[in-house]
Amino acid sequence: MSEAARKALDTEFWKRVEFGDEPWHCWSWSGAKHTFGYGTIKHYRQTHLAHRLSYRLHALYPIEPEVVMHRCDNPECVNPLHLVGGTHSNNRRDCIRKGRHVMPQDVGKNPAQVLTAEQAIEIYNDPRSIRALGREYGVSKSTVSDIKRGLTWAHATGDR
Repeated sequence: MSEAARKALDTEFWKRVEFGDEPWHCWSWSGAKHTFGYGTIKHYRQTHLAHRLSYRLHALYPIEPEVVMHRCDNPECVNPLHLVGGTHSNNRRDCIRKGRHVMPQDVGKNPAQVLTAEQAIEIYNDPRSIRALGREYGVSKSTVSDIKRGLTWAHATGDR
């Protein structure tokens, strides 16, 4: 990315940040949000996650991490003091430790869960497009893709 493009992105980023009363409070993202509440910003036809952009802007890690996790568990927060780089494995362990992960034996007990095991099996076996299935079941294309690839619901579809 050119220096001019980077400066323009920085300017757009800061317009959408609502600071907390104290430096250690969450900084809320007032711009567009992803399905799960994570802030997003479009720049030159590319969508960036706001918390990852904040992490990059503040140069908190010399190498781009796989994931940027929130210590505060607030997806719209972009305060660099609340962000930590890590791996998908770190993120999964953190999710489980904080009780935000649904284990296979708990399927159906999570009120936020959108799909049932039966619907996941139907999606897995349906030859239609990911987009069409997402529309029909009211879930994102990435949810359908993850089911089709055996990344989620593998315990129900038998794709291990």
